[in-house]
Amino acid sequence: MGLRSDLLEQLWYALARQGQSIPYPIRDVRLSDAKTTTNTSNKNEIKQLLEETPLFGGLSSTQLEDLIEASQCSSYGNGETVVAEGDDGDSLFVVCHGRMAVSRLQSNGENLAIAELKRGDLFGEMTLCTGECRSATVRAEGEVRLLEIDRQALASLLNDDPSLLDRIGLLVSRRQAQLQQLEAEAAKTQQQDLLLRMQRLFKAWLL
Repeated sequence: MGLRSDLLEQLWYALARQGQSIPYPIRDVRLSDAKTTTNTSNKNEIKQLLEETPLFGGLSSTQLEDLIEASQCSSYGNGETVVAEGDDGDSLFVVCHGRMAVSRLQSNGENLAIAELKRGDLFGEMTLCTGECRSATVRAEGEVRLLEIDRQALASLLNDDPSLLDRIGLLVSRRQAQLQQLEAEAAKTQQQDLLLRMQRLFKAWLL
């Protein structure tokens, strides 16, 4: 029953983001759509959030308002995959509410937990800026609300503030360095685990 309820909940959020609706008799009654209306209150809240981020904090009030107007704020249900490793993409996301779990598939087939994202954190900027596939999978932990900023909206900002490109480049390079460090640590751990298994397996012959 729990799995069915989770799947129906995720379906409800997915349809709501497309402007469609279905009855939602699951767990509780929700009074808001998954596609959030960017009214004045929401815009002010998002604007304040962007002002606190290293990437967009240097933008003018008008630039922030234009960016919010050109972007989309949507909600996701618990367990929903927002971006999947290996997928194409042309947008980055800002976490407005809730928490996200970031993981990456390792060579041994296991998922490595990379990070947990919270309000004000960004993800997806590597794909947006480099054109490469998504480097990790990001899933919602509970209900989350995200601001999605696509490449076109960002390109408009770059015309007004070319220094933004330097800040994005610094952010991307830091993320790449973090991933490389995590992969190196994971590889070392896998090597140690393999050695321990081999020692246990050949213990009788080594004695």
